[in-house]
Amino acid sequence: MAQHWQEKESGRRAYSTTETIKGYLKNWIVPAWGSRLLGEVKAVDVEDWLGNLDLAPGSKKKLRDIMHLLYEHGIRYEFTDRNPISKVRQGGQRLGTPARLDVR
Repeated sequence: MAQHWQEKESGRRAYSTTETIKGYLKNWIVPAWGSRLLGEVKAVDVEDWLGNLDLAPGSKKKLRDIMHLLYEHGIRYEFTDRNPISKVRQGGQRLGTPARLDVR
């Protein structure tokens, strides 16, 4: 379904957004989930997967959001009638306060 999304939807977003999504698809989502059927993906499995990734919470949230986007695309094209990612809990809160840059 990731390939179908890229063919149908990637032109509807800003170039930078599309490239970001493609990177997440290529590096994380497709390797982990690409061989599974849509109906096989369960919310708790996705939560476990995200919990085991060595990434910042914001990156994990982005992965969750992109998977949600893919399932919404699948619903729109009638590949599936449910979006299990809606039930995935993943926060995106920062781990620390960003450092301020001072002009000198």
